[in-house]
Amino acid sequence: MMANSEHYERYKDLYKQRASDKRKDKLYTTYLRMCERCSQGNNNPKYRLYRERGIKVLFDGPQHFKKWALSNGYEPGLTIDRIDPFGHYEPSNCRWVSHEENSRRASARPIIREDGIEFPSIAEASRQMGVSSVAIREAIKHNRRSAGYHWSYKCTV
Repeated sequence: MMANSEHYERYKDLYKQRASDKRKDKLYTTYLRMCERCSQGNNNPKYRLYRERGIKVLFDGPQHFKKWALSNGYEPGLTIDRIDPFGHYEPSNCRWVSHEENSRRASARPIIREDGIEFPSIAEASRQMGVSSVAIREAIKHNRRSAGYHWSYKCTV
C-alpha cells in the first residue's frame, strides 16, 4: 500500500495540472474568492466587509455553485451580486450582473455627515460639497474629517 506522500509524488504532475485547470475556470475562481472573503484567518482586505458582518457562503461546494450559476444566467463577463447586501452568498440571494451594475450598486450607498445631512452617494456628496470623492471615501475609511466634517455610511438595516 502506498503512503499519501508516495501517491502524491507519483501523480504530482497530474494534480498540478488539475489545480491549474481549476484556477482557469472562472466559476471555480469566483467560488474560491467568495470563500476567501467570508473565511476566518486569511489576509483578504475585504474580510471585515464580509465575515465580520456574519456573511457566509451557503453553496454546497464548488460543483453545486457551478451548477447553480450555469442554470441561473451566468455568462462570461458577468460578476456575482448579492441581492440583499446584508444576506449570505446563497442561491436565493445571488444573481449575475455586469461589472458596471455591481460597481454602481456598491458606490450608491447613502452616506451621512456628522451634522445629520444625508447624501444618496459619495459621488453626490462630492458634487454638492466640492470635495473629491476620494477624500470623502478616505475620511470614512480612516474616521477622519473631510471638508470639515466626519462622514459615515448610513445604516440601512
